[in-house]
Amino acid sequence: MSYQNPVIPGFYPDPSVCRVNDDYYLVNSSFEYFPGVPPVAQ
Repeated sequence: MSYQNPVIPGFYPDPSVCRVNDDYYLVNSSFEYFPGVPPVAQ
């Protein structure tokens, strides 16, 4: 088996792999579409 880089095309910042039982998911930051984090109202 061989892989090419990038494994998935596009820009996926801060990638992480999460495992749920026998399934694996690639999750990433959404700052490209929603830059910054809104302040939390207290």
